[in-house]
Amino acid sequence: MKSRFLYVCFIVFSFFQYIYGADITFSLEPVASLKASNTKEALFFDGYFGTDSSEKCSQLEWREKFVLYYGLQVHSEISTEKNSFLLSAGFDIAFPYNKGKMTDSDWNKWGEKSTYSEFENKADRCYDLSASFLYERKLTDTLRLSPSFYARYSHRSFVAENGHGWYYMDTESPHYYPDGKYHLAGIEYESEKISFFFNVSIQKACTERISFFIGCGISPFTYAVATDRHLGSKDYYVTKDYIYAWFSDYRFFTGINFQFSPMCLLNTTITTNYMRFTKGEEYYDWDDGSKDTLSSQDAGYEYYDIAFRIGVKIILFGRKRGGNDARL
Repeated sequence: MKSRFLYVCFIVFSFFQYIYGADITFSLEPVASLKASNTKEALFFDGYFGTDSSEKCSQLEWREKFVLYYGLQVHSEISTEKNSFLLSAGFDIAFPYNKGKMTDSDWNKWGEKSTYSEFENKADRCYDLSASFLYERKLTDTLRLSPSFYARYSHRSFVAENGHGWYYMDTESPHYYPDGKYHLAGIEYESEKISFFFNVSIQKACTERISFFIGCGISPFTYAVATDRHLGSKDYYVTKDYIYAWFSDYRFFTGINFQFSPMCLLNTTITTNYMRFTKGEEYYDWDDGSKDTLSSQDAGYEYYDIAFRIGVKIILFGRKRGGNDARL
């Protein structure tokens, strides 16, 4: 017991000795970004009546067209001459925007496209929450290496309306809607995606004030759930697709930092996120309170986004030794 107590005291003493010789900073970073995304929601044949369950029978493609996001990042950092530890958290929220597009495609069991329609896509409630922990090692006077852990929750909510398209395209008499009597009903869509990335980045100081960085990451596990409601349906239910993906979600980021002063830094970043098409299960969620029902058809999900981001990091207290402040 005594030896354990002494060991704990030694660890605590070493930690405070390290902290005493380190720079500790706390900073805020207002951010703004333009983000475009593409989400694919697919449904497969059930394998009955001569259909192939490995083939898609339907696919919705939701395109978010360079929506403006604004947000805030909070950073806390402990740094010495050679090492730095950075803990960050923040959020990004989209302005509602309706210039995107949603497409709806269906195929028959012979692989022929039977319907195709397009809708105006409004970004309704879209936001991201994130947190990261990073370790930075100074390799040379101008080069730094940074492994990190990054968690991200993404919420997308879209409304597709004012649609037009062609039905019965696999027949000799395809029909165009709206035809004056009938119109295409809209669709509400919502998705949630949780990813846990392991990243690595490298930063090169070009001058005393300007530095360049580049990095990539992979998520060992990603969870996504996508919900849609066809507004013209007479049946009171929504469908929910549950996706569990392993090592299928990737990130790439690069950017330039400009140091205005020891207390203020400009971050510019280009970030992409791509999750490979992954199969999952689909459930019917009944509005009348009945238990969710597993569908006989598999679902599919794919996601891609690209964001151009700018942030101004302001150190509220502490002194920054320098380095890469856009490490993700």
